[in-house]
Amino acid sequence: RDMPRFELFMSNYFTNRFLASVYVKPKDASGQPAFAPVNRTPASQGAYVMFPRDDDAVMMIRDGRWKIPPSPVEWVVGSFMAAPLAYRRDGELGITAAFMSPPDDCFAMSCPWNPQTPESGGYRSLYQSFFGRNLKAGQTARARCRMIINRGLTDAQVLARYREFAKQTAPYGGPKRLTPAGLWPPRVSTITLRAFFKHSSSVSKRSRWRVS
Repeated sequence: RDMPRFELFMSNYFTNRFLASVYVKPKDASGQPAFAPVNRTPASQGAYVMFPRDDDAVMMIRDGRWKIPPSPVEWVVGSFMAAPLAYRRDGELGITAAFMSPPDDCFAMSCPWNPQTPESGGYRSLYQSFFGRNLKAGQTARARCRMIINRGLTDAQVLARYREFAKQTAPYGGPKRLTPAGLWPPRVSTITLRAFFKHSSSVSKRSRWRVS
């Protein structure tokens, strides 16, 4: 059967000192995209916040897929992301883990709100929502993501890595390893997700996917 608005939700988990930031669009026309810490404000609600690509992504977030048991989630919809780019950083150790994807492959990034203290409970997770489009029965779909882990990685350097990655993946030419100069050699992993679809229903979707 066809798979309408298919989503592959990828999870990444960290230890308690890693705080999340997402690359988001400015709130007004005079601003610039920037990394925004996912910190609670007095008006913040819920436990998890999702940063969509556009209005179509918001519709998918709210179409009922996250109300299905056994683990329903009430997402707070945050700012629109400027690119599928986010990181978690341990400021004490100086380690940053950055995650990125081409804009057409990832329609949202999400995580819990950052805790007030490292000792606070809850996950230190970062999630990526891939595909977000209709897929025909028997169709093979591909999404790409990259993880970079390094010490001393600044926001500007994370953005530079993303721009390099975007050049390599548009048009798609296969995974290529980044070897940026001027830094302690980073741990870089490029993941290509391929999904092969067989069955679907309004409640459940079964897929087989391979990481390569």
